[in-house]
Amino acid sequence: PGEGPELLLRHDYLEGRGAIERDATYTYTDGPALTSATVSYEWMHSLGEVVTTLVRAGLRIDSLTESELLPWPRWAHMTRTDSGWWALPDGDPRVPLLYGLKASKPTA
Repeated sequence: PGEGPELLLRHDYLEGRGAIERDATYTYTDGPALTSATVSYEWMHSLGEVVTTLVRAGLRIDSLTESELLPWPRWAHMTRTDSGWWALPDGDPRVPLLYGLKASKPTA
């Protein structure tokens, strides 16, 4: 359910300008179309903001990974991989589409 094949920046990557309001009848899940409560709000949180907040809260970053795969087809021209996840076609720029972060509370 993307708007086109181009990878375009439409919103800020960095935080601080408030919520983005979306009105859509679909979500990133494969569930049925929404018939009510279609308005949602999203806030941007950069990777640096997330990591810094966790560290300042006393957590240890155990791993941080980036992936060029998504569990849903964000853009219509994405292709399903053997793992069942979705990737941009060969020839498109390789960019991180998703990150995974594992943090833990250090033991005394």
